[in-house]
Amino acid sequence: MWIWKNGERTNIFDVRIISEQDISVGNFIFIGKTQKVYDLSEIMKTFDAMFPIYKEVEGENSSENRESVNKKNRFVFSDSKYRLPQKRHFSMEAKELDFCIRHSMIQEKLVSELKQQYGANNVATENYIGLNRIDVVVRVCQKYYFYEIKVANSARDCIRDAFGQLLDYCFYPDVRNASRIFVVGEAELDSSTKEYLEFINKEFSIPIGYLRIEL
Repeated sequence: MWIWKNGERTNIFDVRIISEQDISVGNFIFIGKTQKVYDLSEIMKTFDAMFPIYKEVEGENSSENRESVNKKNRFVFSDSKYRLPQKRHFSMEAKELDFCIRHSMIQEKLVSELKQQYGANNVATENYIGLNRIDVVVRVCQKYYFYEIKVANSARDCIRDAFGQLLDYCFYPDVRNASRIFVVGEAELDSSTKEYLEFINKEFSIPIGYLRIEL
């Protein structure tokens, strides 16, 4: 990480919380990775890891910008062979690293199971919708199922974390991109959470389900 301010660049230092003194008109804050030897694969993995920050900085979350993006870029199914991350070398707390690894492991197993059920050409990972990326998409005839993976201690926590995202992917701004949406997690679906999902389906006609993937 380094900062350009007052016409000069600071020394390169470890990534840290951006202070109020760093935020000023004319300042440029760089976060990335240095390489001694050119490695395209490592460059692309770094870009992938930095993409959420890029979206936030570019104002993707503003209603005006999101409406423009979504109306121009409706959902398009892509069966590109996205390479799931196997290893990531970051300086972070062990819990956060485990979170990232478990997400990738769940995604890998989910994709394998869905390919067996629906066929490899009908399963896409990291499918874009506007500037957002859906963990897994399945094509069933002319319909699509969206899957959002969450790492949490209970099925209810997974649903709470994924629900808003899935609604946004499925219905924003005024279309229906998926016929079914699924929250995916490791935890077992308990009876009360199952009743909760059934109530949502019946009361609001939202086709949401929960899928457990055991590692």
